[in-house]
Amino acid sequence: MKCAEIDVPLDWSERDGERISFFVRKIPAAGPNQNGQLWFFVGGPGYSASDAVEWGGYLAVFGYDVYLPDYRGVGSSTPLACEGEAEGTTSVACYAELLRRWGDGLRQFSTTSTAMDIGKTIEAIREPGEKVFVLGGSYGSFLANRYMSLFPDQADAVSLEGICPATGCAVHQALNANRAAHVALDACGGDAKCSEKLSSNPWSRLEGLRERLREGHCPEYAGEAAWSSFSKILVATLADRSRLPVGLAAIYRLDRCDPEDVTALRRLEALYASRSFGPASVSESEYLFLHIVLSEFWEEGLTPAALRAESEALLLRLDSADDITTARELWTWPLYETPAELRSWAPVTTPVALFNGAIDRLTPTWDLGGIEEAFPHPGQSFVEIPLAGHGALFEGTDTKGRMPCGLSLVLDFFEDPLAPLDLRCVEKLRTFDFRGSRSLARQTMGTDDLWENP
Repeated sequence: MKCAEIDVPLDWSERDGERISFFVRKIPAAGPNQNGQLWFFVGGPGYSASDAVEWGGYLAVFGYDVYLPDYRGVGSSTPLACEGEAEGTTSVACYAELLRRWGDGLRQFSTTSTAMDIGKTIEAIREPGEKVFVLGGSYGSFLANRYMSLFPDQADAVSLEGICPATGCAVHQALNANRAAHVALDACGGDAKCSEKLSSNPWSRLEGLRERLREGHCPEYAGEAAWSSFSKILVATLADRSRLPVGLAAIYRLDRCDPEDVTALRRLEALYASRSFGPASVSESEYLFLHIVLSEFWEEGLTPAALRAESEALLLRLDSADDITTARELWTWPLYETPAELRSWAPVTTPVALFNGAIDRLTPTWDLGGIEEAFPHPGQSFVEIPLAGHGALFEGTDTKGRMPCGLSLVLDFFEDPLAPLDLRCVEKLRTFDFRGSRSLARQTMGTDDLWENP
Protein backbone atom coordinates (compact mmCIF):
# COMPACT_ATOMS: atom_id res chain seq x y z
CA MET A 1 0.00 0.00 0.00
CA LYS A 2 1.18 3.48 -0.83
CA CYS A 3 -0.06 6.67 0.82
CA ALA A 4 0.02 10.34 -0.10
CA GLU A 5 -0.76 13.58 1.70
CA ILE A 6 -1.94 15.95 -1.03
CA ASP A 7 -1.89 19.71 -0.53
CA VAL A 8 -5.32 21.11 -1.50
CA PRO A 9 -7.07 24.47 -0.98
CA LEU A 10 -9.39 24.77 1.98
CA ASP A 11 -11.70 26.69 -0.38
CA TRP A 12 -11.48 25.55 -4.02
CA SER A 13 -12.75 28.97 -5.15
CA GLU A 14 -9.74 30.64 -3.47
CA ARG A 15 -6.78 28.55 -4.51
CA ASP A 16 -4.24 30.98 -3.13
CA GLY A 17 -5.78 30.84 0.33
CA GLU A 18 -5.31 28.44 3.25
CA ARG A 19 -4.24 24.89 2.41
CA ILE A 20 -5.17 21.60 4.06
CA SER A 21 -4.06 17.99 3.72
CA PHE A 22 -6.02 15.39 1.73
CA PHE A 23 -4.90 11.83 2.50
CA VAL A 24 -5.26 8.96 0.02
CA ARG A 25 -4.22 5.29 0.19
CA LYS A 26 -3.39 3.36 -2.98
CA ILE A 27 -3.40 -0.43 -3.12
CA PRO A 28 -1.71 -1.45 -6.40
CA ALA A 29 -3.38 -4.03 -8.58
CA ALA A 30 -2.39 -7.61 -7.82
CA GLY A 31 -0.87 -9.43 -10.77
CA PRO A 32 -0.28 -8.18 -14.28
CA ASN A 33 -3.83 -7.20 -15.18
CA GLN A 34 -4.16 -3.43 -15.02
CA ASN A 35 -7.80 -2.40 -15.42
CA GLY A 36 -7.35 1.18 -14.26
CA GLN A 37 -8.17 3.15 -11.13
CA LEU A 38 -10.99 2.04 -8.80
CA TRP A 39 -11.93 4.69 -6.24
CA PHE A 40 -13.89 3.36 -3.29
CA PHE A 41 -15.98 5.92 -1.37
CA VAL A 42 -16.78 4.69 2.14
CA GLY A 43 -20.00 5.42 4.02
CA GLY A 44 -20.55 7.85 6.84
CA PRO A 45 -20.39 10.77 6.76
CA GLY A 46 -17.62 11.05 9.29
CA TYR A 47 -15.87 7.72 8.61
CA SER A 48 -12.34 7.41 7.31
CA ALA A 49 -11.25 4.70 4.89
CA SER A 50 -8.85 3.08 7.36
CA ASP A 51 -11.14 0.09 7.96
CA ALA A 52 -11.66 -0.43 4.22
CA VAL A 53 -8.04 -1.43 3.55
CA GLU A 54 -8.77 -5.18 3.58
CA TRP A 55 -11.75 -4.62 1.28
CA GLY A 56 -9.53 -2.55 -1.01
CA GLY A 57 -6.98 -5.35 -1.10
CA TYR A 58 -9.71 -7.74 -2.21
CA LEU A 59 -10.73 -5.43 -5.07
CA ALA A 60 -7.10 -5.07 -6.12
CA VAL A 61 -7.02 -8.81 -6.86
CA PHE A 62 -9.23 -8.11 -9.88
CA GLY A 63 -6.61 -5.94 -11.55
CA TYR A 64 -7.47 -2.45 -10.29
CA ASP A 65 -5.31 0.13 -8.56
CA VAL A 66 -7.63 0.78 -5.62
CA TYR A 67 -7.75 4.25 -4.09
CA LEU A 68 -9.16 4.82 -0.58
CA PRO A 69 -9.49 8.51 0.31
CA ASP A 70 -10.02 9.93 3.78
CA TYR A 71 -12.56 12.69 3.32
CA ARG A 72 -11.49 16.12 4.51
CA GLY A 73 -12.26 16.42 8.20
CA VAL A 74 -11.64 12.80 9.24
CA GLY A 75 -8.82 10.29 9.60
CA SER A 76 -5.59 11.70 8.20
CA SER A 77 -7.24 14.42 6.07
CA THR A 78 -7.06 17.46 8.36
CA PRO A 79 -9.38 15.86 10.93
CA LEU A 80 -11.99 17.82 12.85
CA ALA A 81 -10.80 16.59 16.21
CA CYS A 82 -9.20 17.79 19.43
CA GLU A 83 -6.02 16.49 20.99
CA GLY A 84 -6.58 13.90 23.70
CA GLU A 85 -10.22 13.24 22.77
CA ALA A 86 -11.23 9.73 21.70
CA GLU A 87 -12.53 9.20 18.19
CA GLY A 88 -16.29 9.14 17.85
CA THR A 89 -16.85 11.28 20.95
CA THR A 90 -17.71 14.94 21.31
CA SER A 91 -17.45 17.67 23.91
CA VAL A 92 -18.65 21.25 24.25
CA ALA A 93 -15.06 22.38 24.68
CA CYS A 94 -13.93 20.76 21.41
CA TYR A 95 -16.92 22.16 19.49
CA ALA A 96 -15.85 25.62 20.67
CA GLU A 97 -12.17 25.00 19.93
CA LEU A 98 -12.87 23.85 16.35
CA LEU A 99 -15.17 26.81 15.78
CA ARG A 100 -12.41 29.19 16.94
CA ARG A 101 -9.83 27.42 14.78
CA TRP A 102 -11.82 27.29 11.52
CA GLY A 103 -14.60 29.88 11.85
CA ASP A 104 -16.44 30.32 8.58
CA GLY A 105 -13.95 27.91 7.02
CA LEU A 106 -16.00 25.06 8.51
CA ARG A 107 -18.32 25.49 5.54
CA GLN A 108 -15.57 24.04 3.36
CA PHE A 109 -15.70 20.68 5.16
CA SER A 110 -18.52 19.67 2.87
CA THR A 111 -19.43 16.95 0.40
CA THR A 112 -18.80 19.33 -2.50
CA SER A 113 -15.29 20.18 -1.31
CA THR A 114 -14.47 16.49 -0.81
CA ALA A 115 -15.71 15.74 -4.34
CA MET A 116 -13.42 18.50 -5.62
CA ASP A 117 -10.47 17.00 -3.70
CA ILE A 118 -11.09 13.64 -5.36
CA GLY A 119 -11.79 14.90 -8.88
CA LYS A 120 -8.75 17.18 -8.95
CA THR A 121 -6.54 14.39 -7.60
CA ILE A 122 -7.71 12.06 -10.37
CA GLU A 123 -6.93 14.78 -12.91
CA ALA A 124 -3.42 15.08 -11.51
CA ILE A 125 -2.45 11.40 -11.39
CA ARG A 126 -4.39 9.82 -14.26
CA GLU A 127 -2.20 8.39 -17.00
CA PRO A 128 -3.22 8.91 -20.65
CA GLY A 129 -5.84 6.34 -21.59
CA GLU A 130 -6.19 5.04 -18.03
CA LYS A 131 -9.75 4.11 -17.03
CA VAL A 132 -11.36 5.36 -13.82
CA PHE A 133 -14.11 3.55 -11.92
CA VAL A 134 -15.97 4.67 -8.81
CA LEU A 135 -17.79 2.51 -6.24
CA GLY A 136 -19.68 4.38 -3.52
CA GLY A 137 -21.73 2.89 -0.68
CA SER A 138 -24.19 4.65 1.65
CA TYR A 139 -22.89 8.21 2.17
CA GLY A 140 -20.26 7.24 -0.39
CA SER A 141 -23.08 7.01 -2.96
CA PHE A 142 -24.15 10.57 -2.06
CA LEU A 143 -20.56 11.71 -2.54
CA ALA A 144 -20.28 9.79 -5.82
CA ASN A 145 -23.38 11.54 -7.18
CA ARG A 146 -21.94 14.92 -6.18
CA TYR A 147 -18.64 13.93 -7.82
CA MET A 148 -20.46 13.05 -11.07
CA SER A 149 -22.23 16.43 -10.98
CA LEU A 150 -18.89 18.24 -10.75
CA PHE A 151 -16.87 15.93 -13.03
CA PRO A 152 -19.51 14.48 -15.37
CA ASP A 153 -17.09 13.14 -17.97
CA GLN A 154 -14.25 11.91 -15.78
CA ALA A 155 -15.25 8.37 -14.71
CA ASP A 156 -15.71 5.51 -17.17
CA ALA A 157 -18.34 3.86 -14.95
CA VAL A 158 -19.83 4.42 -11.49
CA SER A 159 -21.67 2.04 -9.17
CA LEU A 160 -23.79 3.18 -6.21
CA GLU A 161 -24.91 0.85 -3.42
CA GLY A 162 -27.09 1.56 -0.37
CA ILE A 163 -28.13 4.69 -2.21
CA CYS A 164 -28.39 8.00 -0.39
CA PRO A 165 -30.77 10.33 -2.30
CA ALA A 166 -29.30 13.38 -4.00
CA THR A 167 -31.10 15.58 -1.47
CA GLY A 168 -29.42 13.75 1.43
CA CYS A 169 -29.99 10.59 3.43
CA ALA A 170 -33.23 10.80 5.41
CA VAL A 171 -33.02 11.90 9.02
CA HIS A 172 -36.29 10.02 9.61
CA GLN A 173 -34.34 6.98 10.77
CA ALA A 174 -36.97 5.75 13.24
CA LEU A 175 -39.76 6.03 10.68
CA ASN A 176 -37.72 4.18 8.06
CA ALA A 177 -36.80 1.46 10.56
CA ASN A 178 -40.50 0.85 11.18
CA ARG A 179 -41.26 0.84 7.47
CA ALA A 180 -38.46 -1.64 6.78
CA ALA A 181 -39.75 -3.89 9.58
CA HIS A 182 -43.24 -3.65 8.07
CA VAL A 183 -41.94 -4.77 4.65
CA ALA A 184 -40.13 -7.72 6.25
CA LEU A 185 -43.20 -8.76 8.23
CA ASP A 186 -45.39 -8.51 5.15
CA ALA A 187 -43.00 -10.91 3.40
CA CYS A 188 -43.37 -13.29 6.35
CA GLY A 189 -47.15 -13.06 6.08
CA GLY A 190 -46.95 -14.11 2.44
CA ASP A 191 -44.89 -17.21 3.22
CA ALA A 192 -46.74 -20.42 4.10
CA LYS A 193 -44.43 -21.55 6.91
CA CYS A 194 -43.80 -18.10 8.41
CA SER A 195 -47.48 -17.19 8.40
CA GLU A 196 -48.20 -20.37 10.37
CA LYS A 197 -46.15 -18.84 13.17
CA LEU A 198 -47.09 -15.16 12.93
CA SER A 199 -50.36 -15.18 10.93
CA SER A 200 -50.97 -13.67 7.52
CA ASN A 201 -50.66 -10.18 9.07
CA PRO A 202 -47.56 -10.24 11.31
CA TRP A 203 -47.48 -6.44 11.71
CA SER A 204 -50.93 -6.52 13.27
CA ARG A 205 -49.72 -9.42 15.42
CA LEU A 206 -46.83 -7.25 16.61
CA GLU A 207 -49.17 -4.35 17.41
CA GLY A 208 -51.36 -6.72 19.41
CA LEU A 209 -48.33 -8.05 21.27
CA ARG A 210 -47.37 -4.49 22.24
CA GLU A 211 -50.83 -3.93 23.72
CA ARG A 212 -50.75 -7.26 25.57
CA LEU A 213 -47.37 -6.33 27.09
CA ARG A 214 -48.86 -3.07 28.34
CA GLU A 215 -51.60 -5.14 29.99
CA GLY A 216 -49.08 -7.34 31.79
CA HIS A 217 -48.28 -10.15 29.34
CA CYS A 218 -45.01 -12.03 29.98
CA PRO A 219 -43.96 -10.24 33.19
CA GLU A 220 -40.84 -12.45 33.38
CA TYR A 221 -39.44 -10.52 30.41
CA ALA A 222 -41.64 -7.57 29.59
CA GLY A 223 -42.32 -4.05 30.78
CA GLU A 224 -41.79 -0.58 29.33
CA ALA A 225 -37.98 -0.79 29.52
CA ALA A 226 -38.07 -4.27 28.00
CA TRP A 227 -40.09 -3.05 25.02
CA SER A 228 -37.48 -0.40 24.29
CA SER A 229 -34.66 -2.97 24.22
CA PHE A 230 -36.85 -5.42 22.30
CA SER A 231 -37.53 -2.71 19.70
CA LYS A 232 -33.81 -2.25 19.18
CA ILE A 233 -33.39 -5.99 18.60
CA LEU A 234 -36.18 -5.96 16.02
CA VAL A 235 -34.75 -2.89 14.29
CA ALA A 236 -31.34 -4.57 14.11
CA THR A 237 -32.68 -7.86 12.76
CA LEU A 238 -35.76 -7.14 10.65
CA ALA A 239 -33.81 -4.90 8.25
CA ASP A 240 -31.03 -7.42 7.63
CA ARG A 241 -31.53 -10.49 5.45
CA SER A 242 -29.04 -12.63 7.35
CA ARG A 243 -30.69 -11.93 10.74
CA LEU A 244 -34.31 -11.54 9.65
CA PRO A 245 -35.40 -14.98 10.98
CA VAL A 246 -34.03 -14.04 14.41
CA GLY A 247 -36.30 -10.99 14.72
CA LEU A 248 -39.34 -12.91 13.50
CA ALA A 249 -38.70 -15.76 15.91
CA ALA A 250 -38.20 -13.27 18.75
CA ILE A 251 -41.71 -11.91 18.17
CA TYR A 252 -43.11 -15.44 18.19
CA ARG A 253 -41.26 -16.36 21.38
CA LEU A 254 -42.29 -13.22 23.28
CA ASP A 255 -45.90 -13.80 22.23
CA ARG A 256 -45.75 -17.37 23.59
CA CYS A 257 -43.59 -16.56 26.64
CA ASP A 258 -42.69 -20.04 27.84
CA PRO A 259 -39.80 -20.16 30.35
CA GLU A 260 -37.49 -21.41 27.59
CA ASP A 261 -38.58 -18.47 25.42
CA VAL A 262 -37.68 -15.98 28.14
CA THR A 263 -34.24 -17.58 28.51
CA ALA A 264 -33.65 -17.41 24.76
CA LEU A 265 -34.78 -13.78 24.58
CA ARG A 266 -32.55 -12.79 27.50
CA ARG A 267 -29.59 -14.34 25.71
CA LEU A 268 -30.47 -12.47 22.54
CA GLU A 269 -30.79 -9.22 24.47
CA ALA A 270 -27.38 -9.75 26.09
CA LEU A 271 -25.87 -10.46 22.67
CA TYR A 272 -27.28 -7.20 21.32
CA ALA A 273 -26.13 -5.26 24.39
CA SER A 274 -22.58 -6.53 23.78
CA ARG A 275 -22.64 -4.67 20.43
CA SER A 276 -22.41 -7.92 18.48
CA PHE A 277 -24.98 -6.40 16.13
CA GLY A 278 -23.18 -3.04 16.02
CA PRO A 279 -20.92 -1.67 13.27
CA ALA A 280 -17.27 -2.53 13.00
CA SER A 281 -14.80 -0.22 14.70
CA VAL A 282 -13.90 2.66 12.42
CA SER A 283 -11.85 5.83 12.55
CA GLU A 284 -14.47 8.53 12.71
CA SER A 285 -15.29 12.13 13.46
CA GLU A 286 -18.68 12.74 15.06
CA TYR A 287 -18.08 16.44 14.46
CA LEU A 288 -17.86 15.93 10.69
CA PHE A 289 -20.85 13.57 10.77
CA LEU A 290 -23.14 16.10 12.42
CA HIS A 291 -21.69 19.00 10.43
CA ILE A 292 -22.70 17.37 7.14
CA VAL A 293 -25.96 15.78 8.30
CA LEU A 294 -27.36 18.95 9.84
CA SER A 295 -26.37 21.11 6.85
CA GLU A 296 -26.95 18.77 3.89
CA PHE A 297 -29.46 16.12 5.05
CA TRP A 298 -31.81 18.09 7.30
CA GLU A 299 -35.04 18.91 5.47
CA GLU A 300 -36.13 22.49 5.04
CA GLY A 301 -38.96 23.30 7.44
CA LEU A 302 -38.43 20.21 9.61
CA THR A 303 -38.27 21.05 13.32
CA PRO A 304 -36.58 18.95 15.99
CA ALA A 305 -39.88 18.84 17.88
CA ALA A 306 -41.68 17.41 14.85
CA LEU A 307 -39.02 14.75 14.31
CA ARG A 308 -39.09 13.79 17.98
CA ALA A 309 -42.90 13.54 17.97
CA GLU A 310 -42.77 11.38 14.85
CA SER A 311 -40.38 8.98 16.57
CA GLU A 312 -42.38 8.79 19.79
CA ALA A 313 -45.55 7.82 17.88
CA LEU A 314 -43.98 4.76 16.22
CA LEU A 315 -44.41 1.14 17.25
CA LEU A 316 -40.67 0.42 17.30
CA ARG A 317 -38.49 2.98 19.05
CA LEU A 318 -35.04 4.11 17.94
CA ASP A 319 -32.92 6.26 20.26
CA SER A 320 -30.93 7.79 17.40
CA ALA A 321 -33.96 9.98 16.58
CA ASP A 322 -33.54 11.66 19.96
CA ASP A 323 -29.79 12.00 19.38
CA ILE A 324 -30.09 13.84 16.08
CA THR A 325 -32.90 16.13 17.26
CA THR A 326 -30.95 17.10 20.37
CA ALA A 327 -27.85 17.77 18.26
CA ARG A 328 -29.88 20.04 15.97
CA GLU A 329 -31.26 21.99 18.94
CA LEU A 330 -27.81 22.53 20.45
CA TRP A 331 -25.85 23.11 17.22
CA THR A 332 -23.48 26.08 17.32
CA TRP A 333 -21.52 25.81 14.06
CA PRO A 334 -22.57 27.74 10.93
CA LEU A 335 -24.93 25.73 8.73
CA TYR A 336 -24.12 25.87 5.04
CA GLU A 337 -26.28 25.51 1.93
CA THR A 338 -25.72 23.41 -1.17
CA PRO A 339 -26.70 24.91 -4.53
CA ALA A 340 -29.95 23.45 -5.89
CA GLU A 341 -28.27 22.09 -9.02
CA LEU A 342 -26.07 19.88 -6.81
CA ARG A 343 -29.05 18.53 -4.84
CA SER A 344 -30.37 16.48 -7.75
CA TRP A 345 -29.26 13.32 -9.54
CA ALA A 346 -26.23 13.99 -11.69
CA PRO A 347 -27.29 14.55 -15.34
CA VAL A 348 -24.69 12.20 -16.82
CA THR A 349 -24.59 9.68 -19.64
CA THR A 350 -21.83 7.76 -17.85
CA PRO A 351 -22.74 4.09 -17.26
CA VAL A 352 -24.14 3.86 -13.71
CA ALA A 353 -25.20 0.67 -11.89
CA LEU A 354 -27.39 1.30 -8.84
CA PHE A 355 -28.16 -1.28 -6.13
CA ASN A 356 -30.37 -1.05 -3.04
CA GLY A 357 -31.81 -3.52 -0.54
CA ALA A 358 -35.58 -3.90 -0.28
CA ILE A 359 -35.50 -3.64 3.54
CA ASP A 360 -32.66 -1.15 3.84
CA ARG A 361 -33.69 1.14 6.72
CA LEU A 362 -30.74 3.55 6.38
CA THR A 363 -31.09 4.28 2.66
CA PRO A 364 -34.56 2.91 1.84
CA THR A 365 -35.84 2.34 -1.67
CA TRP A 366 -38.99 4.36 -0.94
CA ASP A 367 -36.82 7.47 -0.73
CA LEU A 368 -35.50 6.88 -4.26
CA GLY A 369 -38.56 7.89 -6.27
CA GLY A 370 -37.65 8.84 -9.82
CA ILE A 371 -34.18 7.29 -9.76
CA GLU A 372 -34.79 5.08 -12.79
CA GLU A 373 -36.07 8.06 -14.77
CA ALA A 374 -32.99 10.04 -13.71
CA PHE A 375 -30.64 7.41 -15.19
CA PRO A 376 -32.25 6.34 -18.50
CA HIS A 377 -29.17 6.07 -20.70
CA PRO A 378 -27.37 2.95 -22.00
CA GLY A 379 -25.43 1.25 -19.22
CA GLN A 380 -27.57 2.86 -16.51
CA SER A 381 -29.78 0.54 -14.42
CA PHE A 382 -31.34 0.19 -10.98
CA VAL A 383 -31.55 -3.16 -9.16
CA GLU A 384 -33.43 -3.82 -5.92
CA ILE A 385 -32.02 -6.76 -3.94
CA PRO A 386 -34.90 -8.79 -2.40
CA LEU A 387 -35.14 -8.76 1.40
CA ALA A 388 -31.68 -7.19 1.67
CA GLY A 389 -30.70 -4.46 4.08
CA HIS A 390 -27.82 -1.99 4.08
CA GLY A 391 -24.85 -3.59 2.33
CA ALA A 392 -26.97 -5.44 -0.24
CA LEU A 393 -23.94 -6.16 -2.46
CA PHE A 394 -22.88 -8.92 -0.07
CA GLU A 395 -26.09 -10.96 -0.08
CA GLY A 396 -26.29 -14.36 -1.74
CA THR A 397 -23.74 -15.74 -4.18
CA ASP A 398 -23.20 -15.38 -7.89
CA THR A 399 -24.11 -18.14 -10.34
CA LYS A 400 -20.68 -19.75 -9.88
CA GLY A 401 -20.73 -19.61 -6.08
CA ARG A 402 -17.46 -17.67 -6.01
CA MET A 403 -18.47 -14.33 -4.47
CA PRO A 404 -21.51 -12.36 -3.26
CA CYS A 405 -24.18 -11.75 -5.89
CA GLY A 406 -24.15 -7.94 -5.93
CA LEU A 407 -20.37 -7.72 -5.87
CA SER A 408 -20.12 -10.00 -8.87
CA LEU A 409 -22.59 -7.74 -10.71
CA VAL A 410 -20.46 -4.67 -9.94
CA LEU A 411 -17.25 -6.31 -11.17
CA ASP A 412 -18.98 -7.57 -14.32
CA PHE A 413 -20.37 -4.08 -14.85
CA PHE A 414 -16.93 -2.47 -14.58
CA GLU A 415 -15.55 -5.03 -17.03
CA ASP A 416 -18.21 -4.18 -19.64
CA PRO A 417 -20.31 -1.18 -18.52
CA LEU A 418 -22.68 -1.27 -21.50
CA ALA A 419 -23.53 -4.98 -21.29
CA PRO A 420 -26.88 -5.99 -19.71
CA LEU A 421 -26.53 -7.17 -16.11
CA ASP A 422 -26.97 -10.91 -15.56
CA LEU A 423 -29.53 -10.85 -12.73
CA ARG A 424 -29.95 -14.59 -12.24
CA CYS A 425 -28.35 -14.50 -8.80
CA VAL A 426 -30.73 -11.69 -7.79
CA GLU A 427 -33.70 -13.82 -8.83
CA LYS A 428 -32.44 -16.63 -6.59
CA LEU A 429 -32.63 -14.27 -3.62
CA ARG A 430 -36.40 -14.05 -4.03
CA THR A 431 -36.57 -17.44 -2.31
CA PHE A 432 -36.06 -17.07 1.42
CA ASP A 433 -36.06 -19.57 4.31
CA PHE A 434 -37.75 -17.81 7.21
CA ARG A 435 -37.00 -20.70 9.57
CA GLY A 436 -33.32 -19.83 9.93
CA SER A 437 -30.49 -22.28 10.50
CA ARG A 438 -29.49 -24.25 13.58
CA SER A 439 -26.16 -22.40 13.73
CA LEU A 440 -27.98 -19.04 13.69
CA ALA A 441 -30.23 -20.25 16.52
CA ARG A 442 -27.25 -21.34 18.59
CA GLN A 443 -25.37 -18.09 18.00
CA THR A 444 -28.27 -15.81 18.90
CA MET A 445 -30.56 -17.65 21.30
CA GLY A 446 -28.50 -20.61 22.49
CA THR A 447 -31.09 -23.08 21.19
CA ASP A 448 -31.19 -25.69 18.42
CA ASP A 449 -34.25 -24.09 16.85
CA LEU A 450 -35.01 -20.38 16.47
CA TRP A 451 -38.74 -20.82 16.91
CA GLU A 452 -39.47 -23.89 19.03
CA ASN A 453 -38.32 -25.52 22.27
CA PRO A 454 -37.82 -29.21 21.46
